[in-house]
Amino acid sequence: MMGEMKEDVLKAKAEMASEATVTSEHAIKAASENVQGTVIEAEWEKKQEKTIWEVAVVTIDWTVMEAIVDSETGAVTTVEKKKFEMECC
Repeated sequence: MMGEMKEDVLKAKAEMASEATVTSEHAIKAASENVQGTVIEAEWEKKQEKTIWEVAVVTIDWTVMEAIVDSETGAVTTVEKKKFEMECC
Protein backbone atom coordinates (compact mmCIF):
# COMPACT_ATOMS: atom_id res chain seq x y z
CA MET A 1 0.00 0.00 0.00
CA MET A 2 2.82 2.45 0.86
CA GLY A 3 4.52 1.63 -2.44
CA GLU A 4 1.36 2.47 -4.35
CA MET A 5 1.02 5.80 -2.51
CA LYS A 6 4.62 6.73 -3.28
CA GLU A 7 4.14 5.75 -6.91
CA ASP A 8 1.01 7.93 -7.13
CA VAL A 9 2.88 10.89 -5.64
CA LEU A 10 5.77 10.42 -8.08
CA LYS A 11 3.38 10.23 -11.04
CA ALA A 12 1.57 13.39 -9.92
CA LYS A 13 4.87 15.27 -9.55
CA ALA A 14 6.03 14.08 -12.98
CA GLU A 15 2.79 15.32 -14.53
CA MET A 16 3.10 18.71 -12.80
CA ALA A 17 6.71 19.08 -13.90
CA SER A 18 5.80 18.36 -17.50
CA GLU A 19 3.40 21.33 -17.36
CA ALA A 20 6.08 23.81 -16.28
CA THR A 21 7.06 26.42 -18.87
CA VAL A 22 10.65 26.45 -17.59
CA THR A 23 12.45 23.11 -17.77
CA SER A 24 14.42 21.62 -14.91
CA GLU A 25 17.60 22.20 -16.92
CA HIS A 26 16.82 25.92 -17.19
CA ALA A 27 16.00 26.12 -13.47
CA ILE A 28 19.28 24.39 -12.60
CA LYS A 29 21.22 26.77 -14.84
CA ALA A 30 19.53 29.81 -13.28
CA ALA A 31 20.23 28.53 -9.76
CA SER A 32 23.86 27.77 -10.64
CA GLU A 33 24.32 31.34 -11.84
CA ASN A 34 23.15 32.59 -8.43
CA VAL A 35 24.71 30.04 -6.06
CA GLN A 36 28.24 28.67 -6.39
CA GLY A 37 28.34 24.93 -5.77
CA THR A 38 26.96 21.59 -6.90
CA VAL A 39 23.27 21.08 -7.65
CA ILE A 40 21.97 18.05 -5.77
CA GLU A 41 18.23 18.29 -6.40
CA ALA A 42 15.62 20.11 -8.46
CA GLU A 43 11.98 19.68 -7.56
CA TRP A 44 8.88 21.25 -9.05
CA GLU A 45 6.41 22.47 -6.44
CA LYS A 46 3.17 24.37 -6.18
CA LYS A 47 3.22 26.92 -3.36
CA GLN A 48 0.54 29.50 -2.69
CA GLU A 49 -1.04 28.81 -6.11
CA LYS A 50 2.29 29.56 -7.85
CA THR A 51 4.48 26.96 -9.52
CA ILE A 52 8.18 27.03 -8.74
CA TRP A 53 11.34 24.98 -9.04
CA GLU A 54 13.21 24.40 -5.78
CA VAL A 55 16.86 23.81 -6.63
CA ALA A 56 19.18 22.61 -3.83
CA VAL A 57 22.88 23.47 -4.13
CA VAL A 58 25.74 22.34 -1.87
CA THR A 59 28.32 25.11 -1.47
CA ILE A 60 32.07 24.73 -0.99
CA ASP A 61 31.60 24.98 2.81
CA TRP A 62 28.97 22.16 2.74
CA THR A 63 26.01 24.47 3.28
CA VAL A 64 22.89 23.44 1.39
CA MET A 65 21.25 26.44 -0.24
CA GLU A 66 17.86 26.44 -1.93
CA ALA A 67 17.19 28.63 -4.95
CA ILE A 68 13.54 29.26 -5.77
CA VAL A 69 13.05 29.61 -9.54
CA ASP A 70 9.79 30.89 -11.04
CA SER A 71 8.57 28.13 -13.37
CA GLU A 72 6.97 30.65 -15.75
CA THR A 73 9.80 33.18 -16.11
CA GLY A 74 12.91 31.25 -15.09
CA ALA A 75 13.92 34.03 -12.70
CA VAL A 76 15.49 33.18 -9.35
CA THR A 77 13.19 34.80 -6.81
CA THR A 78 14.80 33.67 -3.54
CA VAL A 79 17.99 32.04 -2.30
CA GLU A 80 18.07 30.79 1.27
CA LYS A 81 19.68 28.18 3.48
CA LYS A 82 17.72 24.94 3.09
CA LYS A 83 15.67 23.83 6.06
CA PHE A 84 15.58 20.09 6.50
CA GLU A 85 12.37 18.37 7.51
CA MET A 86 12.08 14.98 9.12
CA GLU A 87 10.15 12.42 7.09
CA CYS A 88 8.13 9.93 8.96
CA CYS A 89 7.44 6.38 7.90
